[in-house]
Amino acid sequence: MATPQSSLEQAIDEAIEKILQKVASDLKIMKTDFMHALNEHEKRLEALEAENLRLKEQYDTLVKELEEHKKLGELHSQDLNKLERFSRRNNIRLIGIPETDQENCDTTVSEVLRKIGLEDCKLERAHRDGRRIPGKPRHIIAKLTFYKDKVYVMKNARRSLANETYFVVDDLTLKDLKEKRRWKNEVSQLFANGTFLHFSGAYGEPGMVAHLFFIHLNGVLNS
Repeated sequence: MATPQSSLEQAIDEAIEKILQKVASDLKIMKTDFMHALNEHEKRLEALEAENLRLKEQYDTLVKELEEHKKLGELHSQDLNKLERFSRRNNIRLIGIPETDQENCDTTVSEVLRKIGLEDCKLERAHRDGRRIPGKPRHIIAKLTFYKDKVYVMKNARRSLANETYFVVDDLTLKDLKEKRRWKNEVSQLFANGTFLHFSGAYGEPGMVAHLFFIHLNGVLNS
């Protein structure tokens, strides 16, 4: 016959067993839920990784296409610049000549060319360029008929007009003008050392000697 104490111990054991079973059941459910959540998380992670890979491939493709477009754009820009250079090939700019309402640019340019040493230089046209700015005369652009006359002007204008308040420069494209300005300090230093330079379209690329282009030295145009 069971004693009261043994009955109590049995009841306690049964209660503990039930609790353990409940805990085990709850843990099993929690494990199942956790594994399900983990699987879902892994699926989402895999999907995100796949999407990230797709986006990276798309990005790489776009970057490659952009680089190709940039190269084509630069080639197109260079071609346009060459065409513009050709259209300006015989042009010169006269800077600093006072502007009047009744002026004749052809006559003005012809007078300047005679000072440089061209008595009968043929002009196709000459005109003021740009918008009016009070107190500042606009440039005169002149297109010479013959390129050899333009070369003569560029070789001799600096010396012939040394005492004048105006000067003559090449009529550069905007792209070439920006390139020329990049080398302003180097050109000034070479000029100070006795090397006179004539811009030929591009002064060079990074790593090149700055004056590997047309050099106007002692009155002789070399390349």
